[in-house]
Amino acid sequence: MQMISPSLVDAVDYVAGQAHRRVKRPSECPQCKQHGALRAIGFYSRSVTESRSGKIVAIKVRRFLCEHCHKTLSLLPSFAQPYRLICSITIERYFNGTTAGSDTLRWHGLLRRYWRRFNAWVPDLVLTVGQSLGLLDSNLFKEGSWSSLIKAYGRLDQATRKLVSYFQVTAFGRYRCHRPISPDG
Repeated sequence: MQMISPSLVDAVDYVAGQAHRRVKRPSECPQCKQHGALRAIGFYSRSVTESRSGKIVAIKVRRFLCEHCHKTLSLLPSFAQPYRLICSITIERYFNGTTAGSDTLRWHGLLRRYWRRFNAWVPDLVLTVGQSLGLLDSNLFKEGSWSSLIKAYGRLDQATRKLVSYFQVTAFGRYRCHRPISPDG
């Protein structure tokens, strides 16, 4: 399972300060709700762009194992989007219409694909999230889906954290790692 961990730094500072080593374990397992059962088991590496130049940075993501249900949990820092190379800040800039930065210019083609993916996912997102976004009217999610998401949840990193925590989805889709696993497996 994956959760989004708030991060006050960007990818470069996260790596430089070895922030992955200071990630605190959640007090309870999000899958079986057992208190104090999570123990750190290491890290996995993944890539994410940095928010200024758009260069790729390798980060480490903290992993935990529940000693009760034996399921794993990773805490992805909020500057990184699940299953997306480009960092949250750059995606948000592009979606807000800022395309002149070196980060958005470097990744313009991929950002365009992210935009299409977001818009294709909006009908399912609306069904999943419902009235909390104020998007139940089908006319609203044709033009104002991005602005409605940001208005409802704040920045993209905050929106992702809330969407994953409360609805087990992201702004781009539903992923198996965000769904609690049943005790049966």
